[in-house]
Amino acid sequence: MENKTQKTGSILKYLRKDRHLMQKELCSLLNITEQAYSNYETGKRMPDPVMLLQLANFYQIDFSLFLAAVCSNNRISEQKETVYSEEPYALHTISVDAFILLDQYHNLSSSDQKDILFYTKMKAHAAIPPQE
Repeated sequence: MENKTQKTGSILKYLRKDRHLMQKELCSLLNITEQAYSNYETGKRMPDPVMLLQLANFYQIDFSLFLAAVCSNNRISEQKETVYSEEPYALHTISVDAFILLDQYHNLSSSDQKDILFYTKMKAHAAIPPQE
């Protein structure tokens, strides 16, 4: 099972590659050593809270969403599982896949976002069995 440090590394690697950045370039922009950042991405070391905030700001992502994904107990391989909770946005309900989906959604045009919302509402409605 992937631990939180490894999961954080997976998220950081996704974000960096999605933005077409090399580690060296990112480290220069964040003013940290390549070794320190490499340790974050490989899951050898967890960034401290200040660095997590700095990374969230750098990538222009919501810090609470970032923390929710990092603190989640879900593994990356659980892509097809649905997580149910009374609190839909509780820390333990955000998987890496959900984080990636929300990050990609944020980058869409408002028109495309509306299309995605319409589609998901239709899919959710279709998944509800008819009441007899």
